[in-house]
Amino acid sequence: MLVVPRQVKVTVVELDPVMVRCAEEWFGLEQCEEMKVVVGDGVEYMKNTLLQGKKGHFHVIIFDVDSKDLTLGMSCPSPAFVEEGLLMVARELLSSQGALITNLVSRNLEMKNAVLKRLCDMFPQVIGIPVPSDVNEVMVAMVMPREDISQLASPDSPLKLLSSPAVKASFQSLVDTISGVDGGRSPVMRDHWEMSLNHAVLL
Repeated sequence: MLVVPRQVKVTVVELDPVMVRCAEEWFGLEQCEEMKVVVGDGVEYMKNTLLQGKKGHFHVIIFDVDSKDLTLGMSCPSPAFVEEGLLMVARELLSSQGALITNLVSRNLEMKNAVLKRLCDMFPQVIGIPVPSDVNEVMVAMVMPREDISQLASPDSPLKLLSSPAVKASFQSLVDTISGVDGGRSPVMRDHWEMSLNHAVLL
């Protein structure tokens, strides 16, 4: 069972209720105060959350959604999630030390550069973390200006919290759970992540 540390509250928005049932039946998902799942459209959820006056409500927003239309030239994220309007909504929902994290998977250089430019125009700091042996790149867009980067060392920083022993232990439990399902291949995912952090690029 994946255990969410008490100091971290996670809200997952999933479009397909079947995926939620799979998570509950096969990965031990249990909803609680620290972990809740909303079945619905992620774009609409973000817009409605902002309309409810929850500006600065989230420390971290993660986009992990792919596009089923292979003709678009970008398989992740879905183009709707990197439109200028929604990126503005995401920034408004983030705290002053918050970060937007998304996978960026595109073999279309023009489209990829357009998304990167949009992120850089919208956020003071954007870090690209390439995944070895893959076209995928993890983008971290931060609200905090570069000159204030030292604040990320504070105990209350959301990015500092994400690297805490409790969160790392939770991530390890997820890796171990998946390992039992995929025949032990998932440690490669962890190794790729650790290798990628050594190749992060500040844009």
